[in-house]
Amino acid sequence: MNWRALILAVSAAAAWSLPATAQQSARPAVGFLQPGSPADSQHYAAAFQLGLKADGYVDGTSVTTEYRWAEGSYERLPQLVEDLVNRKVAVIAAGGPPATLAAKSATSTIPDRVHHR
Repeated sequence: MNWRALILAVSAAAAWSLPATAQQSARPAVGFLQPGSPADSQHYAAAFQLGLKADGYVDGTSVTTEYRWAEGSYERLPQLVEDLVNRKVAVIAAGGPPATLAAKSATSTIPDRVHHR
């Protein structure tokens, strides 16, 4: 697994997809969607934040990360994606096929990235 490449791709997509005015006036939001729980997926969240930081994005300063966890209940994924879409995130980092499919079904305007385990 090349986690660094994944994280850099997601952070680059987040920066690329933002309009110039959004970059200047408001802190962009990034969606982080996982089918598991925070405890089970904490290492993914930590790697994600490290990748963002490597590209100059610091959660709470230059970017806001909106975390959503399905807690193993895959049927919750569409609702979680809908919430991220309503919050107007710039990109969704989806973990695994169920989360990716939920994101792709919910929106075609927000880029999403996935790494299959």
